[in-house]
Amino acid sequence: MNSSEALVAVNTTTESPAAAFAHRFYYTSNFTWEYLTFKYHDYRYVYCVDDVTIAGEQSYLIGGFYIFLYCFFLMLSIPSLIVISRPPLINHAAYKLMLSVGIMDNVVGFFFTFLAGVYTYIGTNYCDNTYLLIINRHLAHGAYFIYCSLVVVLALNRLIELKSSPLARRLFSGRRCWLWLIPPVVYGVVGTTDWDLPTIWNSIYLVYLFEIDFHADSPPVTDWYCF
Repeated sequence: MNSSEALVAVNTTTESPAAAFAHRFYYTSNFTWEYLTFKYHDYRYVYCVDDVTIAGEQSYLIGGFYIFLYCFFLMLSIPSLIVISRPPLINHAAYKLMLSVGIMDNVVGFFFTFLAGVYTYIGTNYCDNTYLLIINRHLAHGAYFIYCSLVVVLALNRLIELKSSPLARRLFSGRRCWLWLIPPVVYGVVGTTDWDLPTIWNSIYLVYLFEIDFHADSPPVTDWYCF
């Protein structure tokens, strides 16, 4: 398949949200390699042909700074998590949820800060590191979905506790609180699938972007359903 044929194929599957959804449902329901790669690999036939590559850019200073930031705040976070995880605080539902939020906060930071630093340090780019970037971003999306939904559960717990302590005890007391982690985890698993398009780290602009290439006449990435 040459670049023009690939571009036509990509555009054919992205004419409408319905078409994009049908494409996504077909591949995820068949559990093929597409489960973790979505349509980004198809764009290789558009952007990475005839020995042309989208170059990355190494920055030891900025990459090292990102890595340092993650490690620094991780060291500050760990003592707080240890305190929260011990009695008597962990006996309260709010602190169980806060512990879960704190753990996921560091997991999200690992993907969005630490790995961003690593990618900047080595100068990753779409053409040479396609599957590394794609799989990482799917996992990062799943982690971020869990984190955000856990914050919502924590807010719900605080609201119910303020309005009705008896109701809060019925819903969150004891091990019942841990059951509230199930919906966020399920939501996170959905976030790792093709229902959402992951962003790709751009080591030139130093940011996660949906677009792969910004050069003139480059085809846009429009193959998503929820945006």
